[in-house]
Amino acid sequence: MMDDIKEASELIERMKAVLPISAHPTKKICHSLKNENGIKLKPKHLLKIEDVMYMGNEGGIGCAISIKDDEELLVISLTHLRIKEIHSLSKEIRAYQVKRIRELANI
Repeated sequence: MMDDIKEASELIERMKAVLPISAHPTKKICHSLKNENGIKLKPKHLLKIEDVMYMGNEGGIGCAISIKDDEELLVISLTHLRIKEIHSLSKEIRAYQVKRIRELANI
């Protein structure tokens, strides 16, 4: 099992308590969104995490993000977002991301 469900659930609850959370997309997700959805983003683009949910062991923590006001929300894995270091949960989020990325690399 990739995620410790208890740890992931606790992080989700802490994230929900401070929504919305500002985040930047990774280069990889910018490229994927452009190719698959025609959405043009750059890593410096500021996104808002509006909601978080657990998408199972395969999907991990998913983030519903808004790109522009009045647009539909997109769900992107937390591993494809970067949270500013000044955010109160940045260290916990980064620890989750690093652990999950390492687990994915071992599959």
